[in-house]
Amino acid sequence: FNSSIAVHLVFVGAIATPDCAWHLRNTVILGADSSLDVVEHYIAAGNHAHFGNSATRIELGDRARLTHARVQRESPGATCMLRTDATLGELAHYERLDLELGSGLSRHELNVRLAGDGAAMVANGVQLAQGRSHLDTRLGIEHAGRDTSCQLTWRGLAAGRGRVVFHGGITIHVGADGSDASLSSRNLLLSEGAEVDTQPVLEIHADEVKAAHGATVGQLDANAIFYLRSRGLPESDARCLLTAAFCREPLGILAQDALRSSFALALDAALSGLPAE
Repeated sequence: FNSSIAVHLVFVGAIATPDCAWHLRNTVILGADSSLDVVEHYIAAGNHAHFGNSATRIELGDRARLTHARVQRESPGATCMLRTDATLGELAHYERLDLELGSGLSRHELNVRLAGDGAAMVANGVQLAQGRSHLDTRLGIEHAGRDTSCQLTWRGLAAGRGRVVFHGGITIHVGADGSDASLSSRNLLLSEGAEVDTQPVLEIHADEVKAAHGATVGQLDANAIFYLRSRGLPESDARCLLTAAFCREPLGILAQDALRSSFALALDAALSGLPAE
């Protein structure tokens, strides 16, 4: 493609008897100096327990640009497995946002190799586990070219007996001097029975690099809740406001107002279903 276009991929889990499994492969290849927007929707039309298994391969040529947004809002009984493998050429740019908002069991592996000099990526995401759902995200970012960069901003929320698992792995290989890598994983526990496991991993095999990572797991700030209540908000509204604000930062990656608003509405709808604690 010679100009920026948008492609929407919509996968709908519909009720069927018996429950079934489906296996899908997507391939995105962009030539030099091309650009593309890809939006993926995984949604449910009714309560089902299907097994979805997807693999996506992405190849970006020199100076190519890809914006990739994905929202997963599957049925609470569904199982979703997804693996994404991407390779970036010289000065290629990859921006990605993942919203994990549904399914009973979800696992996503995102592997990106910054092969060309000056390649860059920004990958943000939100994981929201409630009920008894288990959401697992694993990132594997490899800096192979010189002067490459990655910025990873992830937020996790666990409510009910939900479990959020996050692994953020960054490897800076020998010869990848000038690399700039940043990872932020912040998580909220919204109930006593919820669980969050986060593991940032940083391996550096080059000398002239800039790299940082951080991970936190905590609860809503009692002082912030008290402040909002002192301004007349009920406790439930105060908690909802703080929780929504906590999730907003990753959505800033989306430059298009319509797309950002659509994903914000999907996130707000999922947050509105959280039980009051």
